[in-house]
Amino acid sequence: MPLFRRFLPKHIALVLENSLGMVKKLWKKQDGQGTQSPTLETYTEAANRCIKSATAFMEHARLLAEAWRVYQLWQKEIELVRLHKEIEALKLVTPLLIEERVACQIEYGSSGKADAMPCGKPAIARCLDCGTSICEECRVECCGDSFCGQCYDYHVEHSCLRKPVRNEASQRHLLSDKAS
Repeated sequence: MPLFRRFLPKHIALVLENSLGMVKKLWKKQDGQGTQSPTLETYTEAANRCIKSATAFMEHARLLAEAWRVYQLWQKEIELVRLHKEIEALKLVTPLLIEERVACQIEYGSSGKADAMPCGKPAIARCLDCGTSICEECRVECCGDSFCGQCYDYHVEHSCLRKPVRNEASQRHLLSDKAS
């Protein structure tokens, strides 16, 4: 008869409650005749074997339960490590998500600051020279960098790498224009 895990405690209880009947069954199987009554020695030997087997089983059951607890703790530790990594990643990303949207700081209007109107659109970059927050429409790009209008003009005049190269032919043409 196969023993299933959920019925195992019942089987152990039956063996321990009816040890004489189990000893008789074991004795019949070993002897094969079943006609002789068991002696005290065979009964003692069978009872000792039954106790030894039950003790070994209980020890194995204890070891199995302990191994199961260790496995469950190991699984929880793995889950905690995974959660810790996710929390660390969120710590890096959260400030980027919470950061306030900066508005474009370029002001339009007359030369006097009193009646100037700020652009106010969401800024997407900062001017390389002055650090002013600028939106897509107010941004001017040159040499791979973003500039506001004033800094762009200065950049093109003084430090732009894209200035047209004047070769000798174009210089002669300029000189002839000036002479005429």
